[in-house]
Amino acid sequence: MGGIAGRMAVAGSGPDTDADAGAEPTDAGMTMAPDTGVTQMPMPPTRMDLGKGDGKDVITIGDSWMNLGTSGIQQSVKKASGNQPYRMYGVPGTRLLDNVIPNQYNSAKRADANIKTVIMTGGGNDIIQVPGLKDDCTAMGAQCKMVVTQILDRLGKLWDTMSTDGVTDVIYVQYSNPEGMNVDWSLSATDNVHTRCAAVKAPLHCHTLETLDIVKGDIPDGIHPSGPAFDRIGKALFDLMTKEGMRR
Repeated sequence: MGGIAGRMAVAGSGPDTDADAGAEPTDAGMTMAPDTGVTQMPMPPTRMDLGKGDGKDVITIGDSWMNLGTSGIQQSVKKASGNQPYRMYGVPGTRLLDNVIPNQYNSAKRADANIKTVIMTGGGNDIIQVPGLKDDCTAMGAQCKMVVTQILDRLGKLWDTMSTDGVTDVIYVQYSNPEGMNVDWSLSATDNVHTRCAAVKAPLHCHTLETLDIVKGDIPDGIHPSGPAFDRIGKALFDLMTKEGMRR
């Protein structure tokens, strides 16, 4: 389920800058822009595409955004993949901070520890299921900030575990709400779900998927996207998996 925590527009990265066409190589294999004297690092190599496998090394975990019963992200991304037999563990109503969602990951490991890609949601119910907390978050109150810190810390811990286990990619799907807002767990411009995701240790690559422009406010009950909106999220996820060379 989606909730409301710190709402904050996350600034995008600056435009990419290509090396000057007239740049000369240095002894270190870098390039030196002749007019500015600025040393420019070479572009990192594109990682190998892990390709489309048998689907069993891709899992889904999360709450009712992931699985609403007859619809949800996990059903829609499976459809977008051409019905790959992804292992799906999302359960409606579940939380992150009571370890139910992390334990979905643990259940997947016990069944088969060969996991390469994890698609997940989590944190919404930790807000909306606590009486008065949603209103406190709307006001950016102290209790909300404490819970947001706990959500970010628990996500970071879970992602560290995945990295240690050899998972290569995790995608955290962000919530959106009918008012047309992304729901981001944010404490400041420098501490939010994006910065925590970017800080994960290798070999894990962490990705976030913002859903505001995908769902487009199509949230009939005020919490869950419609079936067609879930399908748009599923397609966006599979497109991201393909673009970034994730196991899919």
